[in-house]
Amino acid sequence: MKNFSTTLLFIFFLVHYVHAQCWQSIAAGPLHTHAIKTDGTLWGWGNNSAGQLGDGTNIDRNSPVQIGTDNNWRSVDVGYFFSLAIKTDGTIWAWGDNPDGQLGNGTNNPEQFPTQIGIDTNWQAIGVGISHCIALKSDGTLWTWGRNYSGQLGNGTNTYQKSPIQIGVDNDWQMVEAAESYSLLKKNNGTIWACGQNSNGQLGNGTNINNNNLNQIGIDSNWENIKTGGFHCLATKSDGTLWAWGSNSNGQLGDGTNTDKNGPVRIGLDTNWRIGFAQASQSLAIKNDGTLWAWGNNALGQLGDGTNDSKSTPVQIGTDNNWQSVNLGRTYSFAIKTDATLWAWGANNNGQLGDGTNTSKNIPNKIRCPTNTTTAHPLQKRILNLYPNPATDMIHIEWSEGIESDLSFEISNFLGQEVLPQQIMSISLPIHIQSLTKGVYYLTISNGKECLTKAFVKM
Repeated sequence: MKNFSTTLLFIFFLVHYVHAQCWQSIAAGPLHTHAIKTDGTLWGWGNNSAGQLGDGTNIDRNSPVQIGTDNNWRSVDVGYFFSLAIKTDGTIWAWGDNPDGQLGNGTNNPEQFPTQIGIDTNWQAIGVGISHCIALKSDGTLWTWGRNYSGQLGNGTNTYQKSPIQIGVDNDWQMVEAAESYSLLKKNNGTIWACGQNSNGQLGNGTNINNNNLNQIGIDSNWENIKTGGFHCLATKSDGTLWAWGSNSNGQLGDGTNTDKNGPVRIGLDTNWRIGFAQASQSLAIKNDGTLWAWGNNALGQLGDGTNDSKSTPVQIGTDNNWQSVNLGRTYSFAIKTDATLWAWGANNNGQLGDGTNTSKNIPNKIRCPTNTTTAHPLQKRILNLYPNPATDMIHIEWSEGIESDLSFEISNFLGQEVLPQQIMSISLPIHIQSLTKGVYYLTISNGKECLTKAFVKM
């Protein structure tokens, strides 16, 4: 009992004051991750061997670290050893490795901090492959740069580019995606286009021949959302159907086979798919009812179904129906719920899950939201302490002055799994914990706008 108590108390003091619900968007790469909080700050974790986290070091991180102090980041995407982001002022920034000109700064010099690309202020959207970038401006024009050995830049050549170049003269581009050595795009009229490597049919044009010019995929004009993986693609149509094409060695297309497809094939008969996500050899998708589904390679638990068995058709992950967005790394996965909580699972050898460990997980685990470098939530200043701690039957909260009464709480275990669902809180009554087994838990308190999580030990 003494050793057990000592261990729990050590963990408790190690995880003091962390926030829970604050994540806006997430971008996962092969080995590192970036995310933007709802306050516009930028965070990174995972492998950092080439400075791709942008914190000025080459030190790997297994929990989120804030990148600078700016709070006007709008979107972020990551490649193999570099990262790209857009601010709310329309400027575009890059950092990390740069042997192929993928930072777009006109050189092959790496950067350890976010560095602005050019002076334009009308960048709208970005897509990042292994070592190339594709981006849209607010005027609907298309721009690319970086590696181009398979024609993934779409400019009719295989010449690398160190600075953004415009592709064609069309100004009706709406969505861009990049992966490995190819690119996928959508126009305002609902048509989709692709260029680059095509060894597994990932261009979807019925062949396996590389193409260094943009070519339309089929003739349909009702495509809704597009996503690229390592060598396969997923897309939804406006009728809610889900389609896939490209590599299928691990069942990542979801059609029940392991056969590559060089043109779009429909996945199942459902008509309520909202969006699909592809990466490496696994796929995830969210339906309109908020449920999460996964299929493909699962050797490292990246599907999140509690097993390490691969699946060739979609399987539902858990029973929750409040999933909002998903992003996939090479062998790991992230998802954000409608309450702005972030969840991660899969490989974690480089700390890419951001949970403070290097241990892989095969079910979704909540990622705690860190405190900003320069700011703290007002709620944090109003909740002083939990007592007794450790506790046996109940815990009390010590409040400072000015605490509002419209609060709710929930309790999760050390893995981030909810053990006591959200309840209305009474500031004058204790919280009963008799039903909990011994261990470390997190009490998350919310006022509807901000949250604070504090740890306690159940004896």
